[in-house]
Amino acid sequence: MATAVMDSEFGSLVKVSAAVWAAMFYARLAAASLRPGAPRLAALLPVVALFCVVPFSFSTTTFRGCSAFFLSWLGVFKLLLLAAGRGPLNPTHPLHHFVFSASLPVKLRHLASAKPAKGVDPAPANESAAGKILVSGAVIPLIIYTYQFKNAMSRYQLLILYTGHIYFSLQLLLAVVHGLIHGVLGMEMEPQVDRPYLASSLRDFWGRRWNLMVPAILRPSVYRPVEGASRRRGLAFLAAFPRLRAHARGRCSSTSCGVPRAAR
Repeated sequence: MATAVMDSEFGSLVKVSAAVWAAMFYARLAAASLRPGAPRLAALLPVVALFCVVPFSFSTTTFRGCSAFFLSWLGVFKLLLLAAGRGPLNPTHPLHHFVFSASLPVKLRHLASAKPAKGVDPAPANESAAGKILVSGAVIPLIIYTYQFKNAMSRYQLLILYTGHIYFSLQLLLAVVHGLIHGVLGMEMEPQVDRPYLASSLRDFWGRRWNLMVPAILRPSVYRPVEGASRRRGLAFLAAFPRLRAHARGRCSSTSCGVPRAAR
């Protein structure tokens, strides 16, 4: 039964991969042909719709969750930024570079310019991709084996177990992606986590050390537009406020603040 499920999932993975490559070929062509703005956004909407429904091609939580995170969330935001002429996607990049950047939670950089991201300390030398794969590959089976004793665990022990499972699974996935990108493209990817176990606070953990790609995408696609719109509305209100005050004074003088002149 499990073998049949995995065979079905890998078959779906092949189909989804082919669909993503075809969709990104179209998106790259459309972005290169159209200027940023409404026309480019309209041309990219079919790809956005495809990315939103891709997770339903899988039946297991692992594949569905990864595809939802990679494509339906980060991928859609990258496409929206591309429609505005911003973000990590560039239609002048080679197709394989464009596809990897759009469909994976990575931001690529050339080896010649491979420098640590701003605010991120360089990782120790022994934290290589191969080392992470070996460590995660050894720890994850132990965690899965421990699940059979979960009925005897407290809620805090289960929380630690689930947290470790998520962390080592993400570390394994990103290490494999890093090795693939390094081998196929000859490029590096910016760090996705910065040793979250050294976080000094929840803010330090969530904002500076954990899943750095998410704030890097949400900042230009959500935070800055909302902040800009809020500032424009605030400035518009401040600009209109003197007029409102003058209008109120005019009404007050004509009616003596609510008392008609005939009644005075």
